[in-house]
Amino acid sequence: MDAESGNKTINSMQARNRSQSIVIFSLVGVIFGLIFVLAIALTNNKTILQFPGKDSQSFIVGNSTANQEYFVNAADYFVNKLYNVTPVNARKNFDSILVATDPRTYPQIKKMLNETETRIVKEGITSVWSSTGAFKYLESEKTVTVEGMLKTYLADRLVSQEPKKLNIKFSMNNGTLALYSMGEVRENNGTQ
Repeated sequence: MDAESGNKTINSMQARNRSQSIVIFSLVGVIFGLIFVLAIALTNNKTILQFPGKDSQSFIVGNSTANQEYFVNAADYFVNKLYNVTPVNARKNFDSILVATDPRTYPQIKKMLNETETRIVKEGITSVWSSTGAFKYLESEKTVTVEGMLKTYLADRLVSQEPKKLNIKFSMNNGTLALYSMGEVRENNGTQ
């Protein structure tokens, strides 16, 4: 093999190596781009839950947000667990609330529910909640205002019947909804 032929072979191999390097680096770039797009898709992904039935609601749940129907349905659930109680089911209802409570407010809510349960059992209170169907959702604060009528009974005797307006605030992280706070709206100044 002569020097000229050897130089042509070396130049050919170097050109081939450069083109292969360009292809390899391009493929690595595409892979990293796809990983980045996939990471964005996974963190911003929304799941649509559709329950069977002709008139069923659809819930759209994302990483840190959900649609109005999801929040309203959750608020209705918590209010019913809190106010549809008897001395027999109070502990079970309140445990259902605590399981879905935000860790930051868990101690305060647990204390309030324990005090309420003690009073319900000691005095034999039964309460019944009837929602008016008036729900107001404030998306920026993840808060639902619920209106309804609360009836309280002692030994099957109606002792009070009063309209209530409640604010239920939620937190949401990694697609998991948690109760943050629940309180009555006072009509005179609109605060809890």
